[in-house]
Amino acid sequence: MAKKWDHLMKMLAKANPQHLVSLILPGARFVSEIPGELQVQSREIQADLLYNIVWNDVDTILHVEFQRRHDPDIGERLWEYNGLTSILNKVTVCSFVIYLVKDSGIVQPPYQRLSPEGQVIHQFYYTNLYLWEIPAEMLKQSELEGLLPLLPLSKNGARPQMVEEAITGLQETHREDLLPLAYAFADLVFKQSEDRDWLHRRFEMLHDVLEESWVYQEIKKKGLEQGLEQGLEQGLERGLERGIQQGRDEVEARIRELRQQRKTLIAFVETHFPAMVPLVKVQTYDIDDPEMLQNLLIDLFHARSDEEAERTISSLPEQQL
Repeated sequence: MAKKWDHLMKMLAKANPQHLVSLILPGARFVSEIPGELQVQSREIQADLLYNIVWNDVDTILHVEFQRRHDPDIGERLWEYNGLTSILNKVTVCSFVIYLVKDSGIVQPPYQRLSPEGQVIHQFYYTNLYLWEIPAEMLKQSELEGLLPLLPLSKNGARPQMVEEAITGLQETHREDLLPLAYAFADLVFKQSEDRDWLHRRFEMLHDVLEESWVYQEIKKKGLEQGLEQGLEQGLERGLERGIQQGRDEVEARIRELRQQRKTLIAFVETHFPAMVPLVKVQTYDIDDPEMLQNLLIDLFHARSDEEAERTISSLPEQQL
């Protein structure tokens, strides 16, 4: 579940990095994104977001972690990310944690490493930001329209009226591509069944617009590439779930076609070249392209002997290259 919300927040940031920078550090200017992977000896750690920024005319790195729930080890993780990034880039790094929904047990800064005698060896300061404490008006400021999908997570934002304001704001600023994110974040905080039913009905009306969004397509693509992320953690409910189901249907249809092509091919070989059955089963075992199997079948139609069939089947690895 946590990876799902990390991914959604990263897409929101990707849509307009400057808007997120302005929310966290008013007056700072986004310059570029830094890859979040940090290699430490034989292991790799992954920061959620690293940006090169200019803050008060000083080159700085902004480090952000997105959290749906509290993490008792968040301070240590931030300290590790911050220190490594600072050492590798020789630049001051400012770390922030953005909490999406209210939760108990949130660790407060600073993070400290103590000696066995209780002396402070390291003390690391970072900043917690709580979306449920941010006034909606702050997110509705001009030139921050990229943050409108977060309105349902803002102060007193978990209600249909705020979702309507997010939809209207995105439409007025021609950012309909971010509507799937408004849907997803509202679904995170709507708890009452009547509110959730309203949410699903409301976005069902926008289904065509959702399907055209790059956000929607990226969610669908990610679902396909990562085993559908278990339905992208049960989908973003009905509207987005339809896209994920479509992707799953396409994969299943391809598998059925592949099985049928292989079955037809083997049946043909059994009838006309029975001695070649073991060879064709071995040679086609790893093929996942139905068209390649169909082409092999067509080529075998022209074979007039076991020898010709064997040459045709044996040449298959060269065709795959």
